[in-house]
Parts: sequence; structure tokens; C-alpha cells
Amino acid sequence: MKLTELIEGEAIFIDTNIFVYHFAGHSLQCKTLLDRCARRELLPAW
Repeated sequence: MKLTELIEGEAIFIDTNIFVYHFAGHSLQCKTLLDRCARRELLPAW
């Protein structure tokens, strides 16, 4: 499954690599994923 295919309201676990790629500027998909989390479109899987 691609990050862009995640359904709104879905609970997800975010691996550390998502943050590494985002802050290093290597992945627009990771930035988009974290933006969606900030807007609470995706939920944390505790």
C-alpha cells in the first residue's frame, strides 16, 4: 500500500524513517503524510 492510499480516519503506526525522510527533504510523500496527521485525517495506532 502506498502512503497516498491511506483512508481518512484510518489508524496508522509511523516508523521513524518517515520523519527522517521528511526532515531531510527527501520525500514529498512523507511530508504529505505528516501534514495529514497534523490535520487529524489519520489517527495514531497506539
